[in-house]
Amino acid sequence: MAEVSHLLKPRDNSRIFSHSNIMADDAGDKNYPNTKEAAQKTIENGALAEKKAEAEPMDTDASTAGSQSQGEEETAETPKCYCGQPRSLGCVELLCGTCLAWFHSECVSVNIGKSLPFMTCYQFCCKKCSPTESESFIRRQATFSQMCQQAIANLILQSANEDGQTSFSKEMEIIPFIDKNWENLTTMNRRVKLTWHNTVSKTMTKETDIFACSLEDGTDSYYTLVNQDLSRIAPSYDVFKGSAVGLNTVDTKSRSAKRKAPFDSNVFISKQKKSDLNSGTRVPAHGYPLEHPYNKDGYRYILAESDPHAPNRQAFDDSVEWAGKPIPGYLYRMFLGSQVLLSMHDRAPQLKLSDDRLTVTGEKGYSMIRASHGVVSGQWFYEVTIDEMQEPTATRIGWSQSLGNLQAPCGYDKFSYSWRSRKGTRFHQSHGYHYCDGGYGEGDVLGFFVSLPVPADREKWLPQTFKDRPLVKFKSHLYFEEKDCVSEAEKNLKPAKGSKMIMYKNGQSIGVAFEDVHEGTYYPAVSLYKAATVTVNFGPDFKFPPSDQENFRPMSEAANQAMVDYALADILFHIDNEGKLPEF
Repeated sequence: MAEVSHLLKPRDNSRIFSHSNIMADDAGDKNYPNTKEAAQKTIENGALAEKKAEAEPMDTDASTAGSQSQGEEETAETPKCYCGQPRSLGCVELLCGTCLAWFHSECVSVNIGKSLPFMTCYQFCCKKCSPTESESFIRRQATFSQMCQQAIANLILQSANEDGQTSFSKEMEIIPFIDKNWENLTTMNRRVKLTWHNTVSKTMTKETDIFACSLEDGTDSYYTLVNQDLSRIAPSYDVFKGSAVGLNTVDTKSRSAKRKAPFDSNVFISKQKKSDLNSGTRVPAHGYPLEHPYNKDGYRYILAESDPHAPNRQAFDDSVEWAGKPIPGYLYRMFLGSQVLLSMHDRAPQLKLSDDRLTVTGEKGYSMIRASHGVVSGQWFYEVTIDEMQEPTATRIGWSQSLGNLQAPCGYDKFSYSWRSRKGTRFHQSHGYHYCDGGYGEGDVLGFFVSLPVPADREKWLPQTFKDRPLVKFKSHLYFEEKDCVSEAEKNLKPAKGSKMIMYKNGQSIGVAFEDVHEGTYYPAVSLYKAATVTVNFGPDFKFPPSDQENFRPMSEAANQAMVDYALADILFHIDNEGKLPEF
């Protein structure tokens, strides 16, 4: 049976809309007839085609039997949605980039935002393929080519139960459809000027491997899809498993890289613009590249992603004059993962990190790793389990700011505070103080609580945006580059009055370890000596939650808080620099 796919969305916390919700919003609109009937008619047409194919004689009975058995085997092995049901044409579905299974939008828990069928500009990983057993979804900004393809595909589906029309007027049908459903088709800002109508026309005329002009009467043109098998519309993943899916070959040296549509494969791969080529690069479920630069030698590297809300974003993509020139940093934003994990890049390179980014093993001398998210105010808690710590290995665990030395133990400088396994000593600025007798050892579950007041300086309420930093490219990904100014930062350190850090051992409070710590953003930090191994738990479920603290928040909630804080920081940057940003 012929059927479909689609999707999109980056960092977005809006409520989930199913395709049925969107259709309901447009009830009574002629643009949206009975989609289920249309889907059923398309399926029936596919079934008739299959029957005709089966009626044609084969060369031998043996080949027929072999073909049938092979088809049955492929059908049996095809991955399916969690519900076990087959695909449903015309409904919102997600294609997992690892197992290549289609999932109904109502069966997944990840937020996909407003959407229409046949989206192609996204990345999705199902919980069955994710090492963390949680779904991940990233929506990319759709190009005009992808928007036009999606619009025509929806128009074909809608007309399936009417007159079976497959070619549509650019002026009377395609452009009005895009204008009405702009927010459902792309994350780019709605165009104010009507010059985008010409862009639509140029796109469909140029992309002859996707669109075909079936009729032109002098004042209007009618367009259709070169390949009208809607079930083959899918996102462009760089790595596919199995021979059923065709791979794209992209010439990344050209700004307007072109490729042939793999119609001989079972999935139609949508075209991508150069700025989105890095989205096809293989990344794990947590979204952070496996090959990346480390924070060292006085520089920090922050993974960047395209900012769909940046002004002049589309103008830059369409600009020929800027081809080959440095990309302005304000067009990108800091990549924020949806989960709090141990950081891939904010660690000493010799530390060994597990695939789920929750377990770390040391090597040789003391070195440190920080979590992916930090906190600037509030009451926060996380746990650490000591998995292996044979003599002479040791650990120092606690909290660290971003400038804490990674090639040293936590508590080595002014930016970090720690609790040592040996003798239970607490450390700050390389000074050890008695904290508890006996320390801790293998099998113990440690708790780390921090209480930070709201900074007196309002400028410190929000994190710094990196939009004014230069972008550097590493392994097909872009990173903001920032120089560490340690000496200057040390001079500006101020105590946060009323702040405190408390450590716990197997549910028992050891007491206040530090008070009036320096103001700043603190990250959970683990430093290991030799081959010690620990596992962190950022919540929300803890083995020993702090019974003496009522209003604490698990560190797992810092991920959503960071999305809000950085979004607001980016908005303020664009407001402060309105009229100062380059035009394209």
